Amino acid sequence: LLFLYSLQSAILWFFNVLIVTNQRLVDLDVTWPFRRFVTETRISQVQDVSFSQGGFVSSIFNYGGVYIQTAGVEQNIELSKAPNPALIHDKITDLVHQYGGLDDDNNV
Repeated sequence: LLFLYSLQSAILWFFNVLIVTNQRLVDLDVTWPFRRFVTETRISQVQDVSFSQGGFVSSIFNYGGVYIQTAGVEQNIELSKAPNPALIHDKITDLVHQYGGLDDDNNV
């Protein structure tokens, strides 16, 4: 039973992916056993990007959550247990400023 739980957790972590291009963000979430949930948003729809690292263990191993707030009715994107969340935050923020048409007065 413990093996199956560990296998499920590893599969869910490995196959949950964020694809970042200069035009879109695509979040692929795989749920057990073989269900997918896809969230897609344009870079220009990103309003806020934040990250968190809670606790000693996540700080030592450099993982945490990344939260991407989108405009309108599009669903927000949340990455949990992401490696190096500060780097992901910085890269997405740079893309939004570069390709999203936002200036420095915005909160991204």
